[in-house]
Amino acid sequence: MAILKCKMCGGDIELSEDKTLGTCEYCGCTMTFTSRNPKGYLKV
Repeated sequence: MAILKCKMCGGDIELSEDKTLGTCEYCGCTMTFTSRNPKGYLKV
């Protein structure tokens, strides 16, 4: 699982390996992550 930062408030977004959509725990903003590169890093 990856923990990313929300672009709106800086809160945590937990994203499991099989998901491309995450919701901020604090402000409710939803972000879509399009893909992962070969090292596993997410592209927003």
